[in-house]
Formats: sequence, structure tokens, C-alpha cells
Amino acid sequence: MKPYKGKLLLSALLIATLTCFLTSNSYAQLESKERGWKGPLCKRPTCKNELLKELKKVQGDRYQTVEGYIIQGDDIIAIIKESNIDIKIYNSIIKGGLDFSKIPEVNGKREVNNKIVILDSEIGSRLEFYFAEELQEVTILLRLREESILAQQTHFNRDIFFSLKTTFNGDVDFAGATFNRNAIFSNTTFSGYTGFSGVTFVGKAYFSYAKFNRDTSFVRATFDKEANFGLTVFNGEADFPNSTFKQGVNFDRAEFNGYTNFSGVTFSGETIFWNTSFTKVADFRDCSFSGIATFLSTNFIDVADFSNTTFSRNANFQEAVFEKAAYFRKATFYGLLSFANSSFKGYVGLRDTTIKTIYWINFSSSSSVFGLIDILGRVELRDAQVTEAYFEDIFFKDDVDFSDTEFGSPFLLFDQSDVLNWQKLFNKLKENKISEKNTLANQINEKLDQTLERHGINLSKVKEFDDSLKIKFIVALNSILENTDLSYEEFSEQLDKENQIAKKLLKKDRDKLTRIETTLLNRFLIESLYPDIIASKTREIQDDDFATVFRFVTFGSDVSFVRTKFYSNTAFESLTFKKETNFTSAEFKKSIFSINEPIFSLSYLNFRNLIINFEQLPKLENWVRDSKHRIKGRADRWNKSNNLGKPLQPVSQVLAELESTFLKENKLSDMNEAHYHMKIAELDEKIVDCKNTNRDFIQCLITTEEGREWLKWGWSSGYGVKLWRVVKWYIGVWVFFAFIYYALREDLETKKNKDTKPDSEFRSRLHNFPWHFLKSEGIKNKKVLDFFTALRFSKVLLFKIGRRDTVASGKLVMTMVWFEWILGYYLLLVFIITLTNTVPILNSILSSVF
Repeated sequence: MKPYKGKLLLSALLIATLTCFLTSNSYAQLESKERGWKGPLCKRPTCKNELLKELKKVQGDRYQTVEGYIIQGDDIIAIIKESNIDIKIYNSIIKGGLDFSKIPEVNGKREVNNKIVILDSEIGSRLEFYFAEELQEVTILLRLREESILAQQTHFNRDIFFSLKTTFNGDVDFAGATFNRNAIFSNTTFSGYTGFSGVTFVGKAYFSYAKFNRDTSFVRATFDKEANFGLTVFNGEADFPNSTFKQGVNFDRAEFNGYTNFSGVTFSGETIFWNTSFTKVADFRDCSFSGIATFLSTNFIDVADFSNTTFSRNANFQEAVFEKAAYFRKATFYGLLSFANSSFKGYVGLRDTTIKTIYWINFSSSSSVFGLIDILGRVELRDAQVTEAYFEDIFFKDDVDFSDTEFGSPFLLFDQSDVLNWQKLFNKLKENKISEKNTLANQINEKLDQTLERHGINLSKVKEFDDSLKIKFIVALNSILENTDLSYEEFSEQLDKENQIAKKLLKKDRDKLTRIETTLLNRFLIESLYPDIIASKTREIQDDDFATVFRFVTFGSDVSFVRTKFYSNTAFESLTFKKETNFTSAEFKKSIFSINEPIFSLSYLNFRNLIINFEQLPKLENWVRDSKHRIKGRADRWNKSNNLGKPLQPVSQVLAELESTFLKENKLSDMNEAHYHMKIAELDEKIVDCKNTNRDFIQCLITTEEGREWLKWGWSSGYGVKLWRVVKWYIGVWVFFAFIYYALREDLETKKNKDTKPDSEFRSRLHNFPWHFLKSEGIKNKKVLDFFTALRFSKVLLFKIGRRDTVASGKLVMTMVWFEWILGYYLLLVFIITLTNTVPILNSILSSVF
């Protein structure tokens, strides 16, 4: 027997077996009087006429149906071919499936003009042969498949209802079909493969409560109106890549039990994944969410991938659970990204993201307690741009990486609302394409074309911008913003005269521009090319008041802020860092686009190993001094408890803790800086208290310990940590007294060396007293001395070293000598103390001794 004959014989046996099984199953239902309990409409192979008669009886009442029969699918198709009568069937069995491919095409289209209502029925299947080519062996195989619905490329011009517990026993294939009215598949069971690839739903599409027991494909499907998949169960793979939902979609409480692919999907309206469950990988790469995206209480049991996805409005992941890795790399969030009360048990990748506002907060907390939300996996926010950030009531168990992130940078990306006139923009692009005068426009057009071509779009062939094209065009426009090879030669001529920010940027070296400065300059460039078409961002950048807040956060492992930039108001309040905290090359300062200096606050911080230089911190005058002016954001207004914890810690206490931290890490210079600013802060706080109790400044200095300490040595040596200040005071006092002595030089006399040999030697004068430099009987041989002699005389009194060959007479000069002699011992003591505090080797020796 030849191989192909054997395969045909096996196929025939399989058909016979399945036919017997389906027949016995139908009679079993007949005996139980469930679906099809009335039996067939007639005893002939075809009952088309009887079915047509029954259908005509129920046409008048919208609620009447043909109920309880066993109906041949071919009879239904035959009636559809011959008439436009409504097909209304309930609680029946449709044998052999529905093959719409038998309907002839008219003018190149296969159309169904009947309203189809099939409720609580069982749609059987037809065994179909098809040929498949084996890949490894050049053999043509004859295979079988069970088709309940075969409706490829079919146009349904009226409402279609397959709902109310209707069951498809075999495969369903609507590939390329068009539903011009509503398509209702609610509470339906799809037992076999379900294909809606390339389908266009012009009307509403309802799949709520449906169950897909095998793989399901909605590849490149288009939903013109709302789509509802609420409480739907996908037991096989669910494929939606490159589909389009134009007016929103609802996956409320849906279950995805197989691999789920939403890559490249365009969600134009509101998207709801509330309390949805993804058992396997959830792939949302390269998606575009134009409306609000809600993933509230969604459970991602496997990997969730949102890489390179754009959220044009708010993205709500509140109370979502991520059991494994969550990827958001290169994602863009134009609105609020909320991780409020979310749980992450694996890696969280937010690298290279652009985020307007992120809320990683516990909204339900009634008290401020560390670690109310546990983030168990490693968090990476590296190279991100975040305009506003709020991290509150969180415990990060693993490493957190904020390296190279820019907090407080303005949100510069284009969105659809920035284009004021799409048609005018389209015409302008065409004009620039044929113009060789504007090289800037040519560069931008070239880069736009390259990006759009990757999406399969040729701008020259576009007649109008639909929603899908607008989204792709905005993506292409944003891709230009970080471009570093655009030519700016013509830019200065096209700039608005009031755009001082752009002029400052143009003066800087091209290679020294930061990423945000490059983006900002390119944004201004594009705005200048299309001034009446694209909205200006300049005023918005200058008016926005951003904030970065870390409050009640515990970092259980290493935290990296390497090269991180904080451009906005920044608050670090009630934080615990259990391991290394690295702020190497981090910056806290305003950027070129800021008008005001940002404010900064530290309060109740606990560091174990802090890597930072004190000079990196903001200027002390920009620190928040009291709780009344503490840094707040919208998140604080959302928190119903409005509990921001303790009042802000006084700045002096914060600096004292920093001093202690630097001491543990043996960072002498940083410790001294913290000590100095701590003392100054203490004095400032005491002065404020004095003002509140109606005491003046002088009285405050004299009566308070902080004031007396400043008088004692704060002014002269920066509390023993400013060596150069002591040196400056030394030089200043020396020169000051030298001028006095020079002015009174008639009361000075230099002794002869032969008469005063011990006085003419250069040596220490620590044990000399003022009377060793005075002459009580006065100067008899008055001689005009030079300024150099006055300097030498002042030096030996002040520095306690040198020659004692000059003496003074006269009450005023003698008074000056006594005063400088005393001041010299004071400055010497201050100098020695400051030297041991600031010179590492001396400090180390002194520390080891004491």
C-alpha cells in the first residue's frame, strides 16, 4: 500500500469515529431535554424549508426565537444565501458548524445581511481536510480540523449575537472579517482555536464572560468602538499584536492563563485591566496608550514587559502585584505613573524611562511607619528623566539604582495636543521637502522619514492624519529631541528674541551640553521652524514647580545616586539606608531652565555608609528651616490622613548627624564642613528664638551659649575648622597694626645691635611680655622709621617670633602693643587647634593620643 493511501485510510477511520461520537452526544442531550430537546425539524437530510417557516414565525417579536431543535448548519447558511431574514435560535444544537465561505461573493465581497442571534446553543463542527507541507520532508500531508465557524473575509452588515452560554465545539475562524454592526460574543465558550486576525469591528465588540479554551488570535484586529472583554478567560495563548482599540477596551477581571501578546497595540481610548490576572508572560512592548491606562489590582504572575511603551495619559498600577520581573525600559509616561500600594517581588526595570510624575506611595497608611510596602526585587531607574517623583512608605529590600537619573527635569516630549493644526503641519512638511533653502527643515524631515519608514509609513503618500498616524508621528518627532548631530547654524536667526534659554545653550560647547540641555535645544529648534503649528514649551518650563520627595523609605541594600541630578525641590525625610549609599558626582542645583534656586530638606536620616562630599549638597540658605515650609506635592494632598510624620528636624541636628557619619567614615574635610555649618545653623536657630522673645542681636550673642561660642572663636576660625580663615585673620591683624605703628613711628626706636645682642637674634618670643617692647622714659633720639620696621615690630608681637630690637613709647602705642600681644596668643591658640583639626596627619596623631 502506498504511503498516501494509508494516510487517507486513517483519516477516513478518524472521520467515522468522530461522527459516531458527535451523533451519540447529540442523542444524549436529546434524552436530557437540554439543548435540542425537540429533535430535528424533519427526518430528511435537509430541513431548510421547515427552518425558514419557523424563523418567519418569530420575526415580529424581538424576544421570540426558534427554540430546542437540532439544526443543520448548512440549512442556516442556505437561508442566509437566499434571504435577509433574521436568524434567531435559542437552546439548540447546530450540527456541522457554520461555513460562511459558501456564500457567494457579490462585487468582490462576501456579505451577510441577516441579523444573527444564536443564544445558549451548541455549535458543532465540520471535519475539514486541508493540506500542509512538512518542512523537513518534502511531503504533502492531509490533515483534519474541526471548524465550527468558517467566515474568512466575510462582511456582517447587521448585529451578530453568539452569546448566553453558546458553545463552539470546534475552531472558529473569522480572519479578515468585518462586523459592520455590533458583534456580541458574551458568555460564549470557544472550545477550539479562535481566529479573529485582521478583523474589523465597526460596531461594539463584546466578549465579556467568554471563555477561550485554546489559542486565540486578534492579530491586527481593529476595534472602531468600545470593546469589552470583562471577566473573559483565555486558557490558551492570547495574541493581540498590532491591534487597534479606537474607543477604549475593558479587560476587567479577565484571566490570561497562557502567554499573552499585546505588543505593538494601539489603545486610543480608556484601557481597563482592573483586577486582571496574567498567569504567563504579559507582553506589552511597543504599545501606545492614548487614554488612561488602568492596571488596578492586576496580578502579573510571570514576567510583565512594558518596554518602549508610551502612556499618553495616566498609567495606574495601584495595588498591582508583580510576582516576577517587570520591565518598563525606554517607556514614556506623559501623565501620572502610579505604583501606589503595588507589590514587586522581582526585578523592576525603569531604565531610560521618561516620566512626568511617578507616585510610589502607600495611600492607605494611617500612620507613618517604615516599610509598609515591600519591594523585594532590584529596582533600576538608571538614566531616567523624572519631572516629579514621590516615594513614600516603601521598603526596598534589594539594590536600588538611580544612577544618571535626572529628577526635576522639565517634561519636553511632544504630545498630540502640542500640534495646533495637523493639516497645516502636513502642508508645511511637504513644502520643506522640496525646499533646499532651509537645511534645518531638511534635516528634521529626513529623520522623520527614517523613523516613520521603520513603522511602514511613507509620509509623501499620506493624505490625512488619522489617530494611529498621529501617534506614530509624535513618536518620530520625539526621536529627534535627543539627536546630537543637528546643525544649529540657522537656529539663532529663527529664534524668538525672548528665548534667553536657547541663546545661553547656543553659547555652550556642543560636547558639554547635558542630555536635558540637548533635548531642550532641539525642542526650541523644532518650535522655531513651526511657530504657529507647534505649541511653545518655554513658558511652561519656567512656570512649573516640581518636587522630588523621599519620605518614610527604607533601603535594605545598596543605593546608587551616582551622577544623579536633582534640579527640583528635593526632600529626604525619615529615611533609613542599611547599606552603602553612593552619591558620587551627584548634583543638587538649579538647571539652565530654572528661574529660582530649588529648596532642599534633610530630616531624620540614618546612614550606614554614605559616599558623598559635603560640597555636593545645596547651599545652606536653600535648606528648608521649618515644617511650615516643608516640601509638599500633590501626593500629600491625596493622602487622606495628611500625616507627614514628625515636624522637620532642625537643620543643626541634621548637620550634626552628617558630621557623625563623616567621622565614622574618616572623612576629615567633610566632617569639618558639616561641623562648621552645624554651628552656624545652631546660631541662626538661636537668633530666631531671640527674635521671638524680643531680644536684639547683641543681647542674643552675649546671653546665649551659641552666641558666646561664635564670639570666642566662630568668627576667627570657623569653630576651629577653617584654617585659611585663621591665616587671613593673622595677615589682616598683622598689616592693620603695622599701619598703626607706621603712623605713630615717632614713638618707635630701633636699638643698636652691639648694645642689645640678645634682642637682635631671631628666635621665639613666647615668654616675652609687653614691657620687653616698651621704653618708659620716652624716645629721645627721634628717627623716622620705614614701614618694613613697623611690619617687623608687629610680627614679633603677633606671631611670637623674630627680633626684639624695636621698642615703643607713648600711651597710644603702648596700648596697641598690649592689645596685639594678647591677640597674638589668642590667634596662636586658635591656629594650633585649627591646624590639628584640619591637617589629617596631625589630626590622626592627636586622635590616637586622646
